[in-house]
Amino acid sequence: MSSDDFLKELTLQFDRILRIKDSLQTKANNTIAMSGSVTALLVGFTVFLLKDFQAKTEFFLYFGIVALIIEIIVTSSAINHAMRAYRMREYYYPLSYEAFFEKNNPNFDVIEQFKNASKDDFNHHFIKEYLIGIRQNQQAVNDVATNIERAQKTYLYSIVIIPFFVTMIVLSKFVML
Repeated sequence: MSSDDFLKELTLQFDRILRIKDSLQTKANNTIAMSGSVTALLVGFTVFLLKDFQAKTEFFLYFGIVALIIEIIVTSSAINHAMRAYRMREYYYPLSYEAFFEKNNPNFDVIEQFKNASKDDFNHHFIKEYLIGIRQNQQAVNDVATNIERAQKTYLYSIVIIPFFVTMIVLSKFVML
């Protein structure tokens, strides 16, 4: 494999990681929106249910309120994990404008070095830079994916709690112990 082919392959790999990053950030954003919506709807639903509420049995009502509190905590945890996934990270790019500036002024020596570099030197430099970028960006993407996975699991746990909450509220309204 020539250095040109190797550089092309590294470029493709680097671009693939950046596309995965974008996809994961979209998932994190969606998880934040879904979790926030569920929390707001659940609180609104609770206020609606408990307004002028006459419980026949406080026993079930207490379990319902505990379930609501747990639901809010779990959903907030899902939002927290998604926010961790969505937070800004330092991604590495093989060619940044910073390499060509020194104290906000163009560094013409560096610019000339790049312009006059042999093809082998140019390829060697970018092979090294892409390998560094792939490693660093893959680690950042793995961190994002871990937080999204935690957010999604926590969100699913929060969804499971809702029927328990509703059942306890309904039982407290209609069942007498």
